[in-house]
Amino acid sequence: MYKQSLKSTILALAIISTILLSTSSSVFAGQPKMQAALDALNVAERQLKKGSRDKGGHRVKALDLISQAKKEVRKAMKFDRKH
Repeated sequence: MYKQSLKSTILALAIISTILLSTSSSVFAGQPKMQAALDALNVAERQLKKGSRDKGGHRVKALDLISQAKKEVRKAMKFDRKH
C-alpha cells in the first residue's frame, strides 16, 4: 500500500514537473503559483478518477470540491489579469 502511494506521488510530481517545463514561460510569468495550483488540482482529479470505489461518497465529494476549486483558481487568475 505504501509503495503504491509513493509511486502515485512520484508520478504526480513527474507530471507536474513535465507540464511546468514544457509550458511556455510567458504563461507562468504573471501567476506561477496559481498555475501550479491548477496543475496540482488536475493531477489530483485524475488520481481520484482512477479510484475504483466510492469510499462512502467521499471520493465523489472530493472530485466535486476539486472541480469547484479549479473554477475558483481560474476566476482568480482572470481577475488578476484584469486588475
